[in-house]
Amino acid sequence: MSKQNTLFYDYINYTAMAGLLGFRSLPPKAKNLVVAGGLTAFVFGAHFYTMRVVGGTDELQVLTTTIEKM
Repeated sequence: MSKQNTLFYDYINYTAMAGLLGFRSLPPKAKNLVVAGGLTAFVFGAHFYTMRVVGGTDELQVLTTTIEKM
């Protein structure tokens, strides 16, 4: 690898890690809360996005209602 490429990757790593420097100074329980909050936000976001994409209908409930009407 050339020196120029090495400097580029060092810069990328530095800028990517710059946002995590404050994270490193947090106590362990605070880090756990930050990670748990991020994961929870991701799960809820994925759930609501999925429900919006499928139109908010529950296919199983629609099928059950259709069968009960017969």
